[in-house]
Amino acid sequence: MTWDHDSCNTNDDHAHGGLVHLSITHLATFLAVVQHGSMTTAAIALTYSLSTVSAHVTHLERQLRTRLLRRTANGCEPTAAGQQVAEKAAELLEVHRDIVAGASDTRSRPVDASIA
Repeated sequence: MTWDHDSCNTNDDHAHGGLVHLSITHLATFLAVVQHGSMTTAAIALTYSLSTVSAHVTHLERQLRTRLLRRTANGCEPTAAGQQVAEKAAELLEVHRDIVAGASDTRSRPVDASIA
């Protein structure tokens, strides 16, 4: 079984026990937009196109069924829901980095396969 974490099958977003399958990539993109205050600046920092950043945020908003950003003339700012999502996304991304680092550490350690 394979899993594509960036799958955008909106018909299946809520199909597994009420869980919404959120993309780590989309959360990271959204967090970058909040941190930079602009989709354009976030796109430059992430080396994504502006349309990709916009699509990631739009998909996340659809999955969560709420508006996360308020677009302004000077960029964008998080809504109340967006601020909560940004805070949790930052925590989740830190845990994600820890998991990846831990897995890398495990792969690099020699395994003692002796039998006593």
